[in-house]
Parts: sequence; structure tokens; C-alpha cells
Amino acid sequence: MAVNPLDFLKNMSGFKDNIDNFKKEISQIVVCGRAGSDVVVVEMNGEFVVKKVVIKEEFFSDLDNEALEHMIKSAFNDAISKVKEEIKSKTMGSIPFGI
Repeated sequence: MAVNPLDFLKNMSGFKDNIDNFKKEISQIVVCGRAGSDVVVVEMNGEFVVKKVVIKEEFFSDLDNEALEHMIKSAFNDAISKVKEEIKSKTMGSIPFGI
């Protein structure tokens, strides 16, 4: 079975288009990582860029530094996990036969 190099190049062009579309989809993902019953909320996009960090003011006086640091870390980790899940769900949907 002979492989036509021109067919291969045509397929590569389509592959590049798919990659570009995938990158665009990933950049549009936005998730919120949460900790401490939403005392700390971290908004992150699909490129793992933090867009916003919110800490409820009413809890500042009740929290010591260690507790606040733990909640911030937990919210970041939650956001990262959610971005990874979103990326995985988008990539698995685009791969034939769910491989």
C-alpha cells in the first residue's frame, strides 16, 4: 500500500487546524478553585493563569496566617485540578474511540 506524500501534507494541515482550535478552546476555560466554604476563591483560565483571587473580608480577623495560607494553597490546587479535568474532557472528546 503506497502512501501519497501529498495526502500526508493535506492531513497535516487539518491537524494544525485542529490544534489551533483546541488551543482556542483551552484558553476559554475558566474555573474557580474554592476553599474554606468559599472564604478563598481563585479564578484560573485553561492556560493556568490566575485571573482573580478573592478572600472574604469578614474572615480576616478570625483567621491566623497559617490557616489563610492553607486555604489559599487549597483553592489554587482545586483550581488546577479543575482546569486539568476540563482539558481532559475536551481532549478525550476529540480523540477517536476515546483513546
